[in-house]
This record gives sequence, C-alpha cells and structure tokens, in this order.
Amino acid sequence: MNLPALPCVLLLITTVHAFQYTELAKYIDSHQEEYVEALRDWVAIESDSSNVLKRPELHRMMEVVAEKLRLMGGAVELVDIGEQQLPNGQKLALPKVVTAVFGSDPAKHTVCVYGHADVQPAKLEDGWATDPYNLTDINGNLYGRGASDNKAPVLAWMHAVGAYRALGMVKGPKQDLHSGVYGGTVIEPMTDLIGILDTLISPGGKILVPGIREAVAPLSDEEWRMYQDIQFDLDNYKDKIGVSQLMYANKVRAPPRKRAE
Repeated sequence: MNLPALPCVLLLITTVHAFQYTELAKYIDSHQEEYVEALRDWVAIESDSSNVLKRPELHRMMEVVAEKLRLMGGAVELVDIGEQQLPNGQKLALPKVVTAVFGSDPAKHTVCVYGHADVQPAKLEDGWATDPYNLTDINGNLYGRGASDNKAPVLAWMHAVGAYRALGMVKGPKQDLHSGVYGGTVIEPMTDLIGILDTLISPGGKILVPGIREAVAPLSDEEWRMYQDIQFDLDNYKDKIGVSQLMYANKVRAPPRKRAE
C-alpha cells in the first residue's frame, strides 16, 4: 500500500521586487553540494510504504521532512491520520502528514506545494546496478531510490523556497494589477515566469535545456524499426482527443508519453 506523505508549503505574495535570475542561479550553484548531501541523507532512509516492517523508517522520514521545514522557518505541523489495520488484525500507526506554512496573512494569495516522501520497494535483485539506498554518482547522474520519485522533487521545492527567501525574492505586487492601468509600468512575477518557461522549450517542441539532448541515447536502428510497426493512427488519435494538430507529424515521435508508476 502506497501511503503518501504530504509536505505542503504555503508562500505569501507580498510586495514588488525585480526577478534576478543571475543572482538566483549563483546562489543555487553555490549550494549544490549541500543540496546533494540532503538528497543523499533522504535516499538512505528506507521509507518503503509497501512494507509494514519498514514502518519505523517511514515515520523517521516524516520527522526528517518536518525538521528541515522547521529549519527553513516554517510553521510545521505533523498531522495524525490514524491507524492501518493489517489482515491479521494488527494495527499500525499511519505516517503523519507534514504541513508547513510560510507567512500568516489570510488576505494574501498562497501557493501550495504537495509531494510524498515514501518510496516503492527496491532491491539489488530487482535489477539495480547500485545500492538503491546509497545515492550514487555515475557520470554526473545520481542514482538511488527516491532520487526521481519523489524525494528529489520535494527537496527541490524546499531548496527553491529557501533560495528565494534567502535572497528576498518571494515578492510581488500587494494587489491584483489590471494590465490596462498598470501594464508596462511594474515588474510582474507572471512576466518573469513566462520568460523562464520560454527558455525551456521551442514552439516546435524542441527542449532547449542545455545538454539534455546529449544525455539521451539516440534511437537504435532496431528501435526505429520496432516503432514502425506500432499500431498507432495519428488521425484517429487527434479525433479522439479533439485536436487538429499534434506536436509531431509521424508516429515514431508522436505516441503519448505515459508516466511509469
């Protein structure tokens, strides 16, 4: 049973402040080693929610999440959500839900971030080339259970919040501004966000993140031939979902990407 742990972050939008990407990037780069070590510590906790024998580790994981949020200055609460009854009648405490609030003005807009810090089973005999609970660097890539789903993303959100708070950048207008009156006069967070997102992907669907294409192995001849035989009709697919155009024009590139659970 996958029992999600829920670290939530509420951020308050307050006053206007220019977005300083270079300053933010330098801050993140200078703390990279710290971020990796935090992930290493989290990966080492075997918070497998499917194994009741690992329940103490799951509880420990949530305490670690809570403590990190406290150190960031959040108002942290561990919410008791009750017990789980096993088939043999035994009852075990479910992992607490961790919440953290940053800011306290109810009149301000908030941003809520959700994530889970439990993991699925992982053993060397399952096909792992390295110890799944020991974060391992191979050619600049980090491998470990939870390194992608979902401990690293949770930590990334926390570190992003920490960086913005450290630089005093979690700010924006104190009120909603109508573009017909205020447009072109203030530095708007939405404009900053649009600018950032515009650097990630081209209108044609090409990912623009430097180095990402080089990090992906190209299709082999065998894989290319295999894709030719896929029973996938582009026109039927477009009709089914109600669109007139897809990102790609051939079935080798167009099949939808489904997240592996």
